[in-house]
Amino acid sequence: MILVNGRGRTLYAFTKDARNKDRCVTTAGCTGTWPTLTSHGKPHAGPGVKGSMLSTIKLSNGSHQVTYSGHPLYTYVGDSSAAETDYVGAQQFGGTWMAVNGAGKTVK
Repeated sequence: MILVNGRGRTLYAFTKDARNKDRCVTTAGCTGTWPTLTSHGKPHAGPGVKGSMLSTIKLSNGSHQVTYSGHPLYTYVGDSSAAETDYVGAQQFGGTWMAVNGAGKTVK
């Protein structure tokens, strides 16, 4: 099982990120392809997700990006349907885009 957003779309972690630190926002064009998962309040855990591992970090634009076990989370603009995983393992913007499982580990 991997993390998905409220629409069932795969959530990604970027290997270039440090714990609780988004590096995509500082890379030209990155968030246009890999939008940050943001929250206007405390994120809610769905089935198989540990609420204690969910958090947010504040980005320079003032928005709050959702993290899971310290991994800043992203979506992908090319995902066209729920549970699509074709882009897990994609290499772009100097790193690899991985899925995250309920235990907070990245998976390829």
